[in-house]
Amino acid sequence: MKKNLSIISFIVLLLSATLLGCSKEVPVTNKQNAIATTNIDLKGTTGSARYDPLKLGSISGVLNPVPIKAAIKAYNDHFISEEVIMNENGSFVIQNLPPDPYHLLIRYVPVNYSGYLVFEVYKIKVEAGNDTILGVISLPE
Repeated sequence: MKKNLSIISFIVLLLSATLLGCSKEVPVTNKQNAIATTNIDLKGTTGSARYDPLKLGSISGVLNPVPIKAAIKAYNDHFISEEVIMNENGSFVIQNLPPDPYHLLIRYVPVNYSGYLVFEVYKIKVEAGNDTILGVISLPE
């Protein structure tokens, strides 16, 4: 009886480990939560390991006025990009995005301000093989 219990325990443990190892992503489903908390770490499917590079797009733009620093992510219900940092001119590019509509989450520190502010751009359409150019994004100070 003890041997059967050990085998059953082993099978349950093996199945649990298999199921946990198969977890693919944790999409952002509550956009308000992602907006309201400025120091969260958006987690989920990042990168493009499961996508053909020729079927990916990108988003680019320029932040104005240029903040002291800014971190930008594109996200939707299915995908969250890697975080990118703007360059010294306020320009940024988020690459390797599967075609889909996205929202842009911009966390930034404006000049003469001591904390982070959050700004979002909604409904950005990304198409395979194309760069979606947003142009100048006017940030509130």
